[in-house]
Parts: sequence; structure tokens; C-alpha cells
Amino acid sequence: MDRLTKRQERQQETRQALLDAAERCFAARGYDAVSVPEIAKEAGFTTGAVYSNFSGKEALFLALMERAMGGEAARRAQAIAEAKTGRERVRLVADLWIHVVQERPEAMILLLDFWSYSRRDPALREEFARRMAITRGGLGALIAADAPDAPSLEIAEAGYAMAHGLALHHLADPQGVPIEHLEQALVWLFSGAGLDVSDSVG
Repeated sequence: MDRLTKRQERQQETRQALLDAAERCFAARGYDAVSVPEIAKEAGFTTGAVYSNFSGKEALFLALMERAMGGEAARRAQAIAEAKTGRERVRLVADLWIHVVQERPEAMILLLDFWSYSRRDPALREEFARRMAITRGGLGALIAADAPDAPSLEIAEAGYAMAHGLALHHLADPQGVPIEHLEQALVWLFSGAGLDVSDSVG
């Protein structure tokens, strides 16, 4: 693999710093209320630095989505590949989601914020939907690899809907809706769909 040049390394560092700053600003004040100059100031750069890396605020948010979803998908795929039983696979998938909700609740808030904003912009709504479909498709492919005859995409859709819904209820009422209930909820879903979620080694 070719090594990055110093210029490319600096550009990557600038891009990551801008994404980190945008995430902090969006989480604190909401997508609509934040401007590109505010993001640049938070990151310690000029507004020009933002536009040399992203076409605008919408591109920044979409890149944040891609960064979060890509990392989640890679970790989920690795966890599933390393698991020895169906129940262990469910446990690892649930643990990854629980970690995000507990350690980075702003990620869920940002997702809702941008979903709401994108509903008013057909082009953004299409792009948002495309990225969500890729994420569901990734989980569907993992399910299909484990259970070729199962309706994998439909199961993935239900699993994501359950995980997002439980996360929102948990953030509204942490004591009343423990996010740890996700593992058992996924067991019910997957077993009901005919997947092997036992502790038996296959």
C-alpha cells in the first residue's frame, strides 16, 4: 500500500477535525441552528478550509453519517465472524449498539435531527434513505451468510427498527426502558424468524 504524503496526511487530519467539530456543534445546537463559519471556528480553521474539504453543511452531515455507519458495520461484521454460536452473535451485535447509545447518545440525536431536516428536502431525503438502505443491506448480508434461506433483508429491517425504537425510548426514559433489553428483543425477533440463536456450537 502506498504511504500518504505529508500533504495528504494533513488533509485527512483537517477533514477529521472538521467532522469532529461539526458533530459537537450539531449535537449541542441542532443541525438547523449551526452555520459553516461556526463549525470552522470550533475546529480552529477558516471557513475556506471547510469548503476545500466539503461542499457545505449538508455534505458534512452526510460524511458524519457515513463515518458512524461504516465503523459500526465493520465492527459488526468482525464480531459476527468471530462469534461461535448464534446467541453469541446476537449478544455481540446488541453490545455494539448498546455501546453507541450509552457512550455516544448524541449520535442518535443527530440522526433524528437530520432525519427531520431531510424530510423537507427531497434530494437530501433520497441521500439519507440511500445510506440507511446500505446499512440495512449490510446486516441483511450477514444474516443471509448465516441463514441462506431466511428473508434476510426483512429481518434486518425489523432489527434496525427495533434497535432505533428502543434507543429512543431509552433516551427518553433510561430507568423505565433499559437499553440492555435489546439483546433479548433481538433473540425473540431472530428466533421467531427461524434463525439459530442458541448457545450450541454449529
